[in-house]
Amino acid sequence: MSSPAVEREWWKGPTWEIQIFYPAPGVLYTRAEGQADLECAQHAMQAFDRVAAATTEKVAVFHDWEGITAYTAEVRSTYTKWSKGHVERLAGVHILIRSRMVAMAVTLVSAAVGGVITAHYDRNAFEKLRAETILRRRRASENPPDDGGPPTSGPYSIRRGWMTNNGQ
Repeated sequence: MSSPAVEREWWKGPTWEIQIFYPAPGVLYTRAEGQADLECAQHAMQAFDRVAAATTEKVAVFHDWEGITAYTAEVRSTYTKWSKGHVERLAGVHILIRSRMVAMAVTLVSAAVGGVITAHYDRNAFEKLRAETILRRRRASENPPDDGGPPTSGPYSIRRGWMTNNGQ
């Protein structure tokens, strides 16, 4: 399975801006700043739905929300409810934050969904984890696990029902 067809989205509202990236199969990365309202959050939730629809794997989510300074009450309640309905598809949610207000919301939502959300305060550690996850997911998509059946490509592959060497 692959990532959504679009590699990057950019949305801007009256008090916020969000960029959405699809860096590897099963990975969602967002970068947002400003004061988030429901429209901003909906863009992130819809992006998750697109990634989840494109893979059978659980989705790894990375939100660089260090630039988010505030959010509406509607955002927290909607995101919490939405997250509860999607927790089985989450490999983990990692959120880089700076604002105490956002940190409080992340703690409350994480508790409501069983601790699958992790707050990060160190950009270097967050970026390292994000890069490692993207690399691991890209490699996994290039080399899917062996299902135990005969190889269909490579030096020994099945062609017209016969095992061949080097595709000959």
